[in-house]
Amino acid sequence: MSTPIGAKVPEPSPSTRLLLASTGWLTLLAVTHLPGDSPLRLAVVSLFVVFAPGAALRLPLRAALTGHRQAADRGADLAEAWVLVVVLSLSALALVAVGLMLAGAFTGLTTLVVLAVITMACALLPTIRPAAEQDGTGGDRTAG
Repeated sequence: MSTPIGAKVPEPSPSTRLLLASTGWLTLLAVTHLPGDSPLRLAVVSLFVVFAPGAALRLPLRAALTGHRQAADRGADLAEAWVLVVVLSLSALALVAVGLMLAGAFTGLTTLVVLAVITMACALLPTIRPAAEQDGTGGDRTAG
């Protein structure tokens, strides 16, 4: 089942947005309370760094990214979404790490704090709608 052309992408629920926004802070809680060599700590940090920032960065752009597409295989859309989430997450990690290194403030904990702030801010942003949905013309804009 795929989304037909022009169909609205459902808005994520507020609880989904709040859960995503809290993942960074829960990761920081785990980092500060679990021993440094704990496999659970490694798993929590890895899952957060690889998925959460990208999911939060993609969330406000979801409707704009999937707006006027031809109906396609749902599996391909899901695969594309997951790849985009991972790439956005790793890109955010690289940008944050380089920025902190250039500022002379790089530590693992500082990097997690900055990623948690980015994840929280992006998860709580409203969804950006395509211009055709906003003006109600279906994309037919004429100069008048």
